[in-house]
Amino acid sequence: MLLERKHGEFVESPEQLKPAMERAIASGTAACINVTVDPHAPYPGQ
Repeated sequence: MLLERKHGEFVESPEQLKPAMERAIASGTAACINVTVDPHAPYPGQ
């Protein structure tokens, strides 16, 4: 059985997204960033 390293993060605020993406890229592995969004927040530009 082949075990691969993976990277995962859970992001709850906009300020957390860029650092999470930087860590994911730096991990050098497959990465998943789960982002919580507010379905009632206005869409930018509306």
